Amino acid sequence: MEKIDARKLGPEGRETLRKMVLRLNTQSGMNGVELAKIAGVHVRTVQAWLSLPDVS
Repeated sequence: MEKIDARKLGPEGRETLRKMVLRLNTQSGMNGVELAKIAGVHVRTVQAWLSLPDVS
């Protein structure tokens, strides 16, 4: 999957992508590198998302 620049997504797009990553992490226990490959973002982006509290 080609990496996307998550900064160019709108707030709703980033939040949707973040929720997908959080759900995958919870359900599958994948690590940050695997999640980053699936989401098409940098691993540091995934690490930052995982460190944020889930407010949903």
